[in-house]
Amino acid sequence: MLTSTLWMELKEKWPEAFWDDWMRESGQRKGRACIRPEISRTGISLRGKKGVSKGLYYENHLKHIVLNRNFYNFSQADLSYLKKDIYDRNFKETVLKAVSVRINEVQNGKFSNGTILPDNVKLLYDTVLHFRRIARRFEVMDDFRVKFSKFICFFLIVLFSFAIDFNHFFFSSC
Repeated sequence: MLTSTLWMELKEKWPEAFWDDWMRESGQRKGRACIRPEISRTGISLRGKKGVSKGLYYENHLKHIVLNRNFYNFSQADLSYLKKDIYDRNFKETVLKAVSVRINEVQNGKFSNGTILPDNVKLLYDTVLHFRRIARRFEVMDDFRVKFSKFICFFLIVLFSFAIDFNHFFFSSC
């Protein structure tokens, strides 16, 4: 969602396709960040094939997005944790506390010694090529546009879920 103020700023130059990549360009970002929803408020239908990427990613990624069917009263929820200073601090703290793991440990759901992985773990990468190799193992979009991955939207970290109830991170070590 955009605020009406942001829409007024951007509407005259809004692109016909790949608006999500366009929004990542510094001319539009201007130091702003986008909040990734915790609860999907939209579903992707066959009409989604004609969306932002003109069908480029629909089959592999977008068609798997499912609309949340359980009511959540956003107007009654305490969303103060989304304020930039609070969110940034909490996110950085979570990533710093996340345990570094190897690819095979994430895939197996446990450390090589048999111990179950904690909720938050991180995989380190140091080059675009290394990121792509890891991303492909987990079927995470691996394209780089506007000098960073589509999904690197916060402190060079790509957040993805691989197993139910786990949050896993790619964390840039460079």
